[in-house]
Amino acid sequence: MTRYFKALVLMVAIFFIAGNAWSTVSYAPEGKGDVLIFPFYAAYEGGWQTKLTVVNTDTSKSSVAKVVIRSPKYSGELLDFLIYLSPADVWTGTLKYDAEYDGPMLYSDDDSILSDFNFEDNVGIFGDEEPAKRNLYTPNSMKNLVGYDYAELGYAYVINVATWDAGGRPVDKQDIVDAYEPFNGVKGVDVQTELGLDYPDNVLAGWMDLQVGDYGVATLNAVTLKGYKNLTKIVPQTETILAPTGTDESGGSSDTLLKEIEFALAKQHIAMPYLNSDAGEFSTHMFTFPTKYTDIDSVEAYLDDNTQQIAVRSPWPGFVENNDASAEYTGFLYDLKENTIAEETPIWSPAPPEGDPNTFPHELNLRFTSGGPFSEGWMNYDFNEVYAPVIPVSLDFTLDGMSFKYGAWTETTLVEPYYPVTD
Repeated sequence: MTRYFKALVLMVAIFFIAGNAWSTVSYAPEGKGDVLIFPFYAAYEGGWQTKLTVVNTDTSKSSVAKVVIRSPKYSGELLDFLIYLSPADVWTGTLKYDAEYDGPMLYSDDDSILSDFNFEDNVGIFGDEEPAKRNLYTPNSMKNLVGYDYAELGYAYVINVATWDAGGRPVDKQDIVDAYEPFNGVKGVDVQTELGLDYPDNVLAGWMDLQVGDYGVATLNAVTLKGYKNLTKIVPQTETILAPTGTDESGGSSDTLLKEIEFALAKQHIAMPYLNSDAGEFSTHMFTFPTKYTDIDSVEAYLDDNTQQIAVRSPWPGFVENNDASAEYTGFLYDLKENTIAEETPIWSPAPPEGDPNTFPHELNLRFTSGGPFSEGWMNYDFNEVYAPVIPVSLDFTLDGMSFKYGAWTETTLVEPYYPVTD
């Protein structure tokens, strides 16, 4: 057992009774906040598409937010853009396969997104005038890897940048653009003192609708955090991660630390539904680590044996202890009668066997239940005494269609020294 894991075991009692006084960001159980995380999207040829919806629930204030779309394996930034929300406004955009481009793209005919900008007249062209069509490009550095990244699957998040009194409805979208001035390229400007805008309120809500051919549509609410408190101006075409500060070159924009977000996402003993019927019903378990942020240098990404050298920005020790930056877990499967897989028949159940841990190597990880020993039941994913910053989602395919479900988990409030302290 490593020294970090020993420390975790010794501190487990403290984790359950101690609070995290210095952390402000948290889950928003009421579904409104200033950060939305969409843990999964699909944009495949053959009818796979994902519609994202972001709502400004405030009926008197305008808001500017940034949407960031990332790849599934190494969280490469595929696309980022600003949305301009007037009071009580909604933005929608669809990630889908484009035949002309022969790849995934964003399509939005909403008036809250810019499709172009007339720099001569300093006037935006909005999506309702000319639909915004933006391809999802896999970063070139990712293509140099063995088994390189792709864009047909991934995850996305939305950061509320600023929220301010709009002086009543309706509000012209050009007025919101003018107030924020997104095209001057300024980064790190304080949105309150320099732009005269208020720091963001917890007013955003969101959900996604996944359409898969004849299966129909399944809906999932975004994971919502509150208290992130963006402080600085975020501009498009500049990487923005959920990171420490606005002066950080990686694009962080808040005093909230990455590990504070991981505290809010921390889970253990995750329960997921399980389907594997003879009729072809099955479950797809998805585990998203939105704070992992894999760093791979395209030139120096290989060791002498041609294996990839992987590091992560996340401070979670569950990644640090693995040379492939994977998260370890042990899975236990139960049927409807509490039976599980065991070497010997137990006199009571459940009696889960001890086994070698499996791994989640990427930012978005998929596990399929087809081919398993039971037709229906549930799976317990155990992160081996480490509370993982993960979002678990099950996409279930049945004879009646498909449905989304978040997993159930053991949750706790974590404190230092759960994460190793570094300068």
